Amino acid sequence: MQGAVDTKVLSYDNVWAPSLAIGFGMIIALYFAGIKKSNESIVGQIIIAVVIAAAYGFGSTMQINSVFDQSKPQVFNAMVTNRHITHGKSTTYHLILSEWGQHHESDNISVSEAFYYQVQVGSQLKIDLKKGTLNIPWYYVEQ
Repeated sequence: MQGAVDTKVLSYDNVWAPSLAIGFGMIIALYFAGIKKSNESIVGQIIIAVVIAAAYGFGSTMQINSVFDQSKPQVFNAMVTNRHITHGKSTTYHLILSEWGQHHESDNISVSEAFYYQVQVGSQLKIDLKKGTLNIPWYYVEQ
């Protein structure tokens, strides 16, 4: 299932219309089901509802686009040009990839610890580019 894979969007051009539509539906649902209209702080409730709806709209759009995508991936090769580990609340393993296919800039991707230690600088990785259910192109590294 691709929804569990670390994915990246190639272009956000087609993200905003479905995100706004889903978010607007969520605002309507929250307004009628969750906002207490007699409360003096209705503005605060509406602001919270808008923030929740925006996050839900964007997240739902991204999940629908990748999880239900049945398109055949275009496969490209990218070279690992560097790698590093960041520490904070958690440890994250990063690979820096060369440009590939339609992606004309280097890319910093996060990968699992096991995959990080399998890949060396100079290695070639396969990048799978998919069309997206909502026509939002996205990609992931084959691991």
